[in-house]
Amino acid sequence: HPHQILFPITIDFRMPIAIQTSYIDMGHCPGIADHDFDTESLMHVMKGAYGIRITGGMQRISITRVDEREARLLEVDRGTPAFFEQCFNQDENHRTIEYCRSVTLANHFQYANDDTGDGVANEKVQKWLRS
Repeated sequence: HPHQILFPITIDFRMPIAIQTSYIDMGHCPGIADHDFDTESLMHVMKGAYGIRITGGMQRISITRVDEREARLLEVDRGTPAFFEQCFNQDENHRTIEYCRSVTLANHFQYANDDTGDGVANEKVQKWLRS
């Protein structure tokens, strides 16, 4: 059974800019719902608590407009432009561990990929995004 984890993403814990929802296979990660994802990274929990390392997957990014629920959570008007991302993340055994979807307000969207597969932007990527 999948477990749903909702990640509101904010700037300085004030302004909501994105909503990420991850669906995790409980068969691979029993008890994952007991973790505090306000303070823990999902990728770090999967690696540290379950020995699961995400090594690949698929990602699709498209353009959308926020619906009523998303508008309420993001504190914007319904129909505000946003990016919609869907992804499937797999471990080294090619098992799908996570399905995620996110809605990010278009005026706060940046994308960079260093192809490391660990879900963490390295210093080089972070510097590039700030430039």
